[in-house]
Amino acid sequence: MSRAKAKAQKVDSRKADDVLDFLNYVARKAKSNNVDQYLRNGKIESGDLFDCGKYFLTHGMGCDENDFIPNLKFKEFACYVPVSENYYPWAFFAVPSSVEDLDEFFDHHGRNYLLSADAGKKDFAIVTNFKKIVVFDLNHQLQKYETALADIYDANNGGGDRKVIERWHALLADFGPSRAEEKKKSRRKEVVEHTHPKEATPELEYVRRFGHMPSFETPVGYDGKNFQETFKTKELPFLTTETIDWDGGAKGISNRIIWGDNLAVMRSLPDESLDLIYIDPPFFSGRNYNCIFGDDDEIRSFKDIWDGGLPTYLAWLNARLWEMKRLLKSDGSLFVHLDWHACHYVKVELDKIFGYDNLVDDIAWCYSGSNNTKKTLPKKHDTILHYSKSAKYKFNYKEILVAPRSTARYYVDENGRKYTKKDGKIYYCKNEGKIPEDYWVDIQRLHHISNERIGYPTQKPEELIERIVKMASDPGDVVADFFSGGGTTLAVAEKLGRKWIGCDISRIAVSVARDRLQSAYSNAAGIRPLKSKPTTGFEVQYHGVYERDLVREMDEPEYRKFILKCYQAVPKTKGDYIHGFRDERAVFVASSNKNLRKDQIEEFHAELAHLKVQNGVILAWNISKEAEKYVDDLRKGVNGPDIQLVQVRLVDIDSNEFRGDNT
Repeated sequence: MSRAKAKAQKVDSRKADDVLDFLNYVARKAKSNNVDQYLRNGKIESGDLFDCGKYFLTHGMGCDENDFIPNLKFKEFACYVPVSENYYPWAFFAVPSSVEDLDEFFDHHGRNYLLSADAGKKDFAIVTNFKKIVVFDLNHQLQKYETALADIYDANNGGGDRKVIERWHALLADFGPSRAEEKKKSRRKEVVEHTHPKEATPELEYVRRFGHMPSFETPVGYDGKNFQETFKTKELPFLTTETIDWDGGAKGISNRIIWGDNLAVMRSLPDESLDLIYIDPPFFSGRNYNCIFGDDDEIRSFKDIWDGGLPTYLAWLNARLWEMKRLLKSDGSLFVHLDWHACHYVKVELDKIFGYDNLVDDIAWCYSGSNNTKKTLPKKHDTILHYSKSAKYKFNYKEILVAPRSTARYYVDENGRKYTKKDGKIYYCKNEGKIPEDYWVDIQRLHHISNERIGYPTQKPEELIERIVKMASDPGDVVADFFSGGGTTLAVAEKLGRKWIGCDISRIAVSVARDRLQSAYSNAAGIRPLKSKPTTGFEVQYHGVYERDLVREMDEPEYRKFILKCYQAVPKTKGDYIHGFRDERAVFVASSNKNLRKDQIEEFHAELAHLKVQNGVILAWNISKEAEKYVDDLRKGVNGPDIQLVQVRLVDIDSNEFRGDNT
C-alpha cells in the first residue's frame, strides 16, 4: 500500500509518516536499497550516528534545528542535548544498530550521564538504535513509549498493530516540540501576565506591536511582590571554589566573582551594600548578537529573554533593576549601558523604579568605525543612563576634568602636571579644565588590534569605565557589575582602589574575568593602576549552579550546612541524626559519598519517636531500593513518625521544577 493511500485511510498517521521519512534517510545511510531491506538486515554504524540522530530529532520528532546541540564528549555513541532544558527535560542518545540491549546501554552510560554535573537538569533519556525507540527516567524504562520502527512502518502501510501509532503519538505529545511549545507559552504567560491590559484595544498601534499598554506607574512585569512571583528564585548558599590572595597576607577578602543567575545572586546580597553599579545588559537586538561566549547557561538565559519579545525583555530587566535599587546605598548611583534598540523603553522603566527626578545624566558615548549601511545614518553612539538612589549622590567632577575648549583628555607627567597632546606636541594646562559634556567623543571603541582586547566584540574600553567609576565613587567604595562578562568593570575598580563584586551567568565569562583580574597588575593594557601591586585578593564563587564533585568532596560539617541551606532548612542539631528543621520536619543529611544505610534510617526514626517529632526528611545522594522498602515498612507502623526520602541531585535553576516548590 502506498504512503498516500495509508494517509487517506487514517489521517492520524501523519506524524508516523515523519518516521517513514526518517527511515528512508536511515536506509540510505545504511546503503540499503529500501526501508524493507534496512529493517531486515541494515545497520547504522558509529560514523553516521550524529547525522542520523539529528535527522531523527528534526524530521522524525519535528524539533527545530536549533533546539538540540551535539555533545561531542562521547565517541562510542551520539548524544544530543537541548539548548533549553526548561522546555526539553531530556537528552537524546543514538547508538549503533548492533547495540540491541538498550536497557544495558542506559544502565552503563545514559543514567550516569543524567546524574553527572555535565548533564544539568535532565530527568529523561530517549534512546534509539535506529530499530527501536525507548524512553527512560532516572531509574526505569517507561514501557508505554517503547516503539519498534518496523511496527510503525507496517502499521502505516496497512498491516501490524495500529496501537503502535498511538504509542508514537504519546511519545511526541509528552516529549516532542508541541509539549515544548506549551511550556514556552506557559513561561511567557508567567512573565508577561502583569503586562497585558484587561481589555485590549487592538486599534492602538502600540498594543498591536508590543502586546501591552504602557503604564507610567507600574514597571512591566511587576506583581506587587517585588517581582518574586513573576521571577521566582530560592535563597541558596554561595560556594567559594577558589581564593586568589596575591601576596599571601590578605584578610577579610570582600572582592568576588560569582557564577550564577544575577537575579538570584542579588536577592542574596544585603540591602544598601553597594556604592556604584554599572551594567552593560544584553541589548534588545537579537539573541545571537548578545550571546558572547555561547556556553549552555548563557544560551539558555538569553533564549528565555527573547521568547516573549519586548515585554518579556523589559520584565526580565526590571526584576533586576528593582534589586539594584535595593542594593544601592542612599548616595549610590546606577549606570545602565544601552544601544538604540530599547534604550527609550528602558528609560521609561527606570523612571518608574528610580523616579523621574533621579535621572542624573543621559550620556551619549560617541565613537567612529567602519560602516556598510546605505539606507540609514551610521549608528555610532550608545546611551548610558545615570540614575541616583537619592538626591545625595556622589559626583566627583574634579576627577574627570578634560581640557578646556577641547574634547581631548588630560595626561599627567611624572611630576603630576597636567597636559594635552595636539599634532604631536605637548601643551601644559594652566587651569583646572572643565567637566565633560554629556556626549563623550574622546573615548573610542577598542580597535581589533588593541592589547586590551580579551576576545569578544562587545568589550568596552577601560577608559570609559574609568570615567564612570571616578565620577560616582570614592576609593574604598564597592563597585558592582552583574553582567560582568570578561571583567572590564572589575579590573578598573581594582586598579582604582575600589572594592568590587562581579556576576555572570556564563561560566566561561567568569573564567575569563578571573584570569584577567589575576593579571591586572602585571598586564600593561588599559588604565594605569593607582598602586603597583595588589593588597586584597578576591574569591571565585558559585551560586545556584554547583559542580556535583565540589559539593560531594566537602567535609561533613560543611556539606551538611550547605545542603541544609539548599533545602531551605535551619541548622539545629539534636542527637546524632537530626541536623536541622524545615517547618515542623526534622532533617537528617546523609553522607555525600556513601549509600544510605538501613541502620541510619532506623536510628533517625528512633530519635524522631523519642523527641515526639511526627515528620522527618532524609536528604541523600544514594538511595537504594532496599532503603525505600524499609521506609515503606516503617510507614505501616501504628502512630509512628513519618519519614520522607529526598534524593539530592542537580536541578536546573531555570527549570519550572526549581521555580516551584521542589522539596
